[in-house]
Amino acid sequence: MSGNNGSETPAAGKIDSDSEPMLYSVERVAEKLGIGKRTAWDLVWAGVIPSKRLGNRRLVTAQALQEYVANLPDGEKSPRRAAA
Repeated sequence: MSGNNGSETPAAGKIDSDSEPMLYSVERVAEKLGIGKRTAWDLVWAGVIPSKRLGNRRLVTAQALQEYVANLPDGEKSPRRAAA
């Protein structure tokens, strides 16, 4: 027996039961982002947050959610608040 069997690296995209889910319901997306369900659905239906269909469910991939968050603008002050 070779001693390398225990040191194999997992394949990219492998499903690991201890990791975060690969797909989120729109309701779970709302919870994770701290927004309302209606706002989350609006973002999905507008295509701002890409989603997939699985049966009659609409799901968001973990990668799509991470990319959405990464592309959010930084917390710049609006001119109205800066003048106050």
